[in-house]
Amino acid sequence: MRRTLLFTLFVLACIGIALVTLLKEAPPPSTASPEPAASATPSQPAWLQHPLTTLGEETLTLGDFKGKLLLVNFWASWCPPCLAEIPELVQAQNDFGDKGFQVVGILFQDRADTASLKAFVQRKRINYPVIKDDPGKIQQLSQEMGGVFALPMSLLIDRDGKIVKTHTGQLHYRDLENWLKPRL
Repeated sequence: MRRTLLFTLFVLACIGIALVTLLKEAPPPSTASPEPAASATPSQPAWLQHPLTTLGEETLTLGDFKGKLLLVNFWASWCPPCLAEIPELVQAQNDFGDKGFQVVGILFQDRADTASLKAFVQRKRINYPVIKDDPGKIQQLSQEMGGVFALPMSLLIDRDGKIVKTHTGQLHYRDLENWLKPRL
């Protein structure tokens, strides 16, 4: 009986610590009102229509890539598995980009300055758009896409704008290739 009680208290303490950690790491709520997305249609979810800003200050939406297989990769410059998968994403963009595939990297909970991130992108030879972390916009986008619970997180979106695969953790080239080949 005493062991069961101790074990239960231990589990509850672990859950409490995990919750405090998760809540502590959440970005502060935005004081600006979020930009409303254009009204969604049954064939196009709202998250495809959010205006996003790249590190190069270009504005785009995920809907701009409709007609392509799109890999949306949520990552951060402080995340070791995120950094480890970048060369494989670059290789996939090289190998499949001309076949209707596109990677889009979205910085998530990353407060590094834009100049450092631009230098990082050049150093790593990232050949796909990288979206800046705007806490209000990116948090809303991620929630509409089902939530980001760990980094890296990748979502494969088909040519019609439907999420068909999700992967949490480092994505390896071979796994991505297996996802893509039947769809290209």
